[in-house]
Amino acid sequence: MAVTKVTPAGLTTSQIGRNLIDNGAMTVDQRGGASGAANHYTLDRWLWNQSSGDTCTKSQDTTVPSGAGFGYSFKIDVTGAGGGAGSAEYDVMYHRMEGQNLQHLEYGTSSAKTLVLSFWFRSPKTGTHCVALYNEGDRSYIREFTIASADTFEYFSMTFPGDTGGTINNDTGTGLELIFPLQAGSNFQATANQWASGQDWATSNQQNLLDSTSNNIYFTGVQLEVGDGVTNAPTDFEFEDYGTTLRKCQRYFYRIERTAADGIGDFGNGFCASTTQAYCLVPFPVTMRAQPSQAVSAVDDFQLRHTNTSSTTTNARYVGGSFNEAFPYFDVSSGLTAGQGTMVNITSNGDYIQWTAEI
Repeated sequence: MAVTKVTPAGLTTSQIGRNLIDNGAMTVDQRGGASGAANHYTLDRWLWNQSSGDTCTKSQDTTVPSGAGFGYSFKIDVTGAGGGAGSAEYDVMYHRMEGQNLQHLEYGTSSAKTLVLSFWFRSPKTGTHCVALYNEGDRSYIREFTIASADTFEYFSMTFPGDTGGTINNDTGTGLELIFPLQAGSNFQATANQWASGQDWATSNQQNLLDSTSNNIYFTGVQLEVGDGVTNAPTDFEFEDYGTTLRKCQRYFYRIERTAADGIGDFGNGFCASTTQAYCLVPFPVTMRAQPSQAVSAVDDFQLRHTNTSSTTTNARYVGGSFNEAFPYFDVSSGLTAGQGTMVNITSNGDYIQWTAEI
């Protein structure tokens, strides 16, 4: 009896885990937005990079395509308009994927898999826009898409053929980057629809989306999946429950923040090492990608609870840990008793302690 192959596009139920993009629906925002110079993460797993001073604010937004099932989008609001992009200028949004999660793509072999990208995009301009894949082996593939109606969400899908000429390292570093350029100078331009050497993100047809402070850009529903090898049609977006997406994001970033909703802010049982110093243990909810770095909102945003009283911290340091736990170290001016237990309290809403193991 002949066997008929049913492609993923023909299935009535979704296949779990096919989307290579974390937080493609923009639901997780542990940082609550972020701004600053080049190379800073905003919504979880989305990295902003640029060649000069910050010209945009980035945020989670509730402007979404109607009837598509999304609750949030990524919004880029241009706050400092510029002229045409110089040859070395760029403003781009990245998503980085771990190499060890991409070995099934078989890059560097004749069996390299075709990838299918789909997303919703809203631009202030009609005309040609670009999106690219970048292999950390210094190879790029650029695709163009055309916005037909300004300030309107439109759905796009496209394929990226497997790269038979470039391999992906089997480690926890970056394997592939998905890149949305808002502007890109000639140093980062190349021909579309081919794998080629170089870190290139756009063609010369790319619209400059940073030329007016009236410009707002939105995107959501980003999905990158292996094609079925027959039609290579995109499947419906893989909606995940919030907890699943959060756990994926916490492999790279974990923040403990006091909010009005929880109203407590206690974390980290520990012990007093002296009258002025205490350690505490913070287990991570998931194993992090690498041993993380630590940051706090301010060194005096915490109190050590001990012997029915609390002492405000004067310093907060990271003395070590592992992929699974951290050992923050706090100083106070006086009042602790060596050998006694303690607990850390975040003093005010919005204050936080966080650990980063981003790629």
